[in-house]
Amino acid sequence: MPKPIETMIDAAARCAKCGAPMGECSCWVTLRCPKCKRTRTVERDATDPKNCAVVQVSCPKCNPDDRALVDYFDAAGRQINLDGEPITHGR
Repeated sequence: MPKPIETMIDAAARCAKCGAPMGECSCWVTLRCPKCKRTRTVERDATDPKNCAVVQVSCPKCNPDDRALVDYFDAAGRQINLDGEPITHGR
């Protein structure tokens, strides 16, 4: 459970680019390495799907050869395709 001070900071935090509250802003995505689980918040790239929240790709430390698959996820944690639609597996 978040501490009261964290809740207050989150409520006051605004995006430096668009000015929207951080929970409502789509200017940023989280890069996440599937191997070491490190994360970094970066500006959204023009090639990211429209409702992408997380880009999962191996970091340079875990994949020095720079050969990696890229997976995209929405804010609910569902894997999405390049059109931003949830991927259904099978059936």
